[in-house]
Amino acid sequence: MAIRLEITPDAHEAFLRLEPTREGDYIRVQVGPSCGCGKTGFQMIWESRKKWGDTVIRHTPIPLVLDRQARAALEGATIDYSADPVKHGFRIEAPEARASCGCGHS
Repeated sequence: MAIRLEITPDAHEAFLRLEPTREGDYIRVQVGPSCGCGKTGFQMIWESRKKWGDTVIRHTPIPLVLDRQARAALEGATIDYSADPVKHGFRIEAPEARASCGCGHS
């Protein structure tokens, strides 16, 4: 079953820039503590193997893997990238996430 997940052009370019420094075959997007504010957000980590039940997203330069919890939370989400010097990095806007990080780091 397909997942609705938008990758913005800025995020696509950021994934391309990661390609030369790849530390795994996939980037795992998982639900978990995203920073120090105590709320749930998303984590992105390098992964060499996918696990049973994972969903693989291949429309990014580096494939993403999602477990069941992340897949449900990311339905209809947008992955973006910000080059802002203060808050640079990937940003995930996920309408299905029940409680998300409020400090802007997820």
